[in-house]
Amino acid sequence: MRKLLPASDKRSYKYYMNKHLFSKVKAKHQFPTMKNATNEGWYDNIINKAGGINLCLDAVGENGHTFGFNFPGTSFDSVTRLVKIDDNTMKVNEELTHQKIPRYAVTTGIATGMSAKEIIMLVSGKRKARIIKKILQGKVTEKVPASILRTHPKCKWIVDKEAVSKL
Repeated sequence: MRKLLPASDKRSYKYYMNKHLFSKVKAKHQFPTMKNATNEGWYDNIINKAGGINLCLDAVGENGHTFGFNFPGTSFDSVTRLVKIDDNTMKVNEELTHQKIPRYAVTTGIATGMSAKEIIMLVSGKRKARIIKKILQGKVTEKVPASILRTHPKCKWIVDKEAVSKL
């Protein structure tokens, strides 16, 4: 079994969310203890028991990955699970954060993210222009995981000029 980062590690998503969001707002639900998070679907059961996801803030990687780390080829039926971070994503995140990125992470599944009542997609920067063109104008395909967002009935896109420069 892969060992997850403790919540106190500055590289953990839980640390980031606690510092930048949960410490500033009253949230009805926060991240549960992750002791079983490496069991596929475990987190989805907690989400469902809590009534589902009302709003999902999402982003996209340069290769079209979305809802965390659902890389090209990920099934649209995927649930929350442990994944291996690809080399390019590790490199990009290390450049952005100036920290060593863990090789494994728990990621929201595509089916899990798509179950949200509403999704807001945030995309910025010229480096996203090529993939945004594929996401918005190409086929809906598991080769471009974020393309599935076009099928969500309440997905709103907030995209800057640089990211849409190839449309």
